[in-house]
Order: sequence, then structure tokens, then C-alpha cells
Amino acid sequence: MVRARHTALMDLMDCAVLVVEADDIVSEANDLGWRLLGSAPGSRSVSVRAALLDGLVDAVRQARIGVPVRQVDLCGQVRSDTSAVASAVRLGGAESPVLLVVRDITEVKRLETVRQDFVANVSHELRTPLASIRALAETLEDGAMGDPSVAPRFLGNIISETQRLTRIADDLLALTEAETRPVTEAEVALDELILRVTQKLAPQADATGQTLDVEVEPGLRVAGNADRLEQVLINLIDNAMKYTQPGGRLAVRAGQQGQIVRIDVSDTGIGLMQHELERIFERFYRVDKARSRQSGGTGLGLSIVRRIVEAHGGTVTVTSELHKGSTFTVSLPALAAPDEPRASVTPAAHAQVL
Repeated sequence: MVRARHTALMDLMDCAVLVVEADDIVSEANDLGWRLLGSAPGSRSVSVRAALLDGLVDAVRQARIGVPVRQVDLCGQVRSDTSAVASAVRLGGAESPVLLVVRDITEVKRLETVRQDFVANVSHELRTPLASIRALAETLEDGAMGDPSVAPRFLGNIISETQRLTRIADDLLALTEAETRPVTEAEVALDELILRVTQKLAPQADATGQTLDVEVEPGLRVAGNADRLEQVLINLIDNAMKYTQPGGRLAVRAGQQGQIVRIDVSDTGIGLMQHELERIFERFYRVDKARSRQSGGTGLGLSIVRRIVEAHGGTVTVTSELHKGSTFTVSLPALAAPDEPRASVTPAAHAQVL
């Protein structure tokens, strides 16, 4: 009974655990440990010296002479795409076995890289408008305030840059909320929501001569947060407008397919290359940096879309052809009738690592 519990506990651990005897033979290991050795679970008489990486053999050797090894970096040694660290400690006297633990820290490393990139991007995005505001304010302070040919323009630029900072702050807050706050579900009349959003944005399309076609199947219902879903629609349609030339066409179509409500937002804009499709939902990623900044984009809109859609149990995907346009597709579980189970959407693979 005790042995069974011991084995179960070892196998439940999310790291490789091995017991290495004085003669370098592995006497015990959990499933991940045997896998690390390249042996079948329950194997016996496997030599650690023949089977393990040099870094692990050195860790065992150090532990055997009484020097506990807290962390050996094995990044890229187990597999080229895997980061790992190992610890080793002697379980008793000089001839006692050594306990070897190997942890996969690939995901930890990835998240740390995401965090560092995020902080760097936020710093960059804030630094640019702040530097502009400071330069304009210093110029006004040095005497330009009294020049009627310069002062109004400089003050207008300061207001514009301040508005840009506000948009960045708003988008950061929206992204944080989408990632951390659970969705309070209520019945959402998605057909009515789509019509309301497209009517709100129609004047923006008209101003550039763009045509906005809307086809919405009546009676579309989902469970979720209406405000967040409205933000998804606004971000997708606004994004399509930004990257579509004046006179281009935009289309919003929505309907139910089985137990899934599908929304397509299409445009005849600049389109995307394949490597851009793989990164489009990353935070701060911009296809056209100059146009995005000119139009006030923060590079967070599509990342917010993905987080909100996934929080609603749905997926968002994109298809595109360079110079011909793009289509973003949002799939959400339809709100089931009282006697029907609610549909579920299996999340699709996304371009990133956030």
C-alpha cells in the first residue's frame, strides 16, 4: 500500500524524478524519469552514465561527494526546443543513493520572454508621445507661445499626443480586464448588437468613401458580456477600415451554423503576408507601423479581440491575401434552448506565444 502511494505520488509530479545508486544504476524513477532515460517505465539496471546528459552526470557526481546541486541549467540539451533545470542531493551517507530531479521550464522561459517583450513594448509606446509632448512644451516655454503662427499648431499636437497616451492606457486596461476578469454571462442578442455597432461606425466608412455591407441572420443569441463583445466588433471593423483604401469595400456577415454563431468581418484592404498571419494577434504587433501610428492605433486591438473571444469560449481566426484583403472570423457557442446543452468551441491554434 505504501509502495503504491509512493509510486502514485512520483508519477503525479510534473518533473522527472530519478533515484541513482552508488554504482550509477537508476533503481527508481517516475514515468517522466524513465522517459528522460529513453527507457520504458519500470525498467531496471539503466546506467545513468550511459543514458543521461553530461550536465546530469556531473550533478550526480557533485551530490555524491556531499555537495547538493540546486540548479543545473540544461537549456537546449534535452531537446533544442526545451529548457530544463536539474537538482541533485544525496539521500544519506557516502554510499547512499542520489535523488535527481529535472524540471521542464520551457513555458516559464516563454512567459518570461513575453513579459520582457511586453514591458519593452509598453515603454517604447509611451516614450514616443511623451518625448513629443515634452519637446513641444519646451519649445512653447522658450518663446513660441507668443508666436500665433506656431502656438496653435503645437498645442494641437500636444492634445493629439495626449489622446494617443489615453488610447494606449485604455487598451492596456481593456487587455488586462479581458485576461483576468471572468465573463459574467447573460443572454446577448448578437444580431441586434452587430446592427447597432455597424450603424455607429457607418459614418466613419462614409467619410472615406468605403462601402460597408452588413448581412445578419436574425435571432442570433450567445451567452456573454455585451460590452466586451461590442468591443470585439468595434476593434475588428475599425481595423478593417484602417487598412482598406478609400473607396474599398467592407463586409460584416453573421449567421448560425449548427450550434456555432459565426461572424465574418471582411475587407478589400492591403492584406497580409503569411508570416504576418502568424503574429497578427500578438500585443503591439503592427503590419504597417507608419499607417497604424498615423491612424492612432496602439497595436493592442487584435490581441484584445482574441482574449475576449477566448474568454467567451470561442475562437478567432484570419485568412488573407496580400493586396486583396482579409477576413477575420469569430466563432462563438450559440445560446442553447433551455432543453439543449450549450455548444462548446475547441480553441484553435493561435499565432504567438503571450
